[in-house]
Amino acid sequence: MGFVLVIAMHVGLMGSGNSNALTNVSGFKSKESCESSARELKKLMDGTVKEIRTVCIEVK
Repeated sequence: MGFVLVIAMHVGLMGSGNSNALTNVSGFKSKESCESSARELKKLMDGTVKEIRTVCIEVK
C-alpha cells in the first residue's frame, strides 16, 4: 500500500486552454507525506500566474 501524488498544472501565459501538464509521483508511504509534498509544490507557484492542482491517491 502507498500513495501517488497526481499533479495537474496550467503554466501558459495566455488563456486557460493552453500549456497544460499532467504528471504523477509515486512511492509515498503515507497520505501525510504525500500531502506535505503537494503543499511544498504549491509553494513554488506562489506569486505567479500559474495554477496547480494536486490530489493524493491510495494505491494497493
